[in-house]
Amino acid sequence: MRSLKFIRICALVLSLMLLSSWDSKEVSIQKNKERVEFVGSKSLDINSQLVFDVKYVAKRGREVVVALKRNGVWIANGIVSVKKGEGTVKVPINVTTKLKRSRKYEIDFYLRPVGTTWEDAVTQINNMPNITID
Repeated sequence: MRSLKFIRICALVLSLMLLSSWDSKEVSIQKNKERVEFVGSKSLDINSQLVFDVKYVAKRGREVVVALKRNGVWIANGIVSVKKGEGTVKVPINVTTKLKRSRKYEIDFYLRPVGTTWEDAVTQINNMPNITID
């Protein structure tokens, strides 16, 4: 009899824990429907401006950011402000250093609130390797 009561209390406590954790975490995950997706070419011409096509869905005004890196080291980034909604945007990157022809470039792309840094990104920072600059 005593063990049955103990099991019921444990089940009640477990149910309350699961209910409270679902309420605080799962709902917020479901509400965040903002996203970015790289849709441009992974091969770029070294003699022209670097421009990356990115699809986005934003719940409010955001910045679409594309950062160019080589071997994990940041080189330059481009930022384009977008309004609430969805679409595709071209993100140019102005590089101040001479790039080498290589297949070892990578880009990070993400959405962030206007005027903030990568630390405030509202989407996952997506890393895409094997960007080729010929």
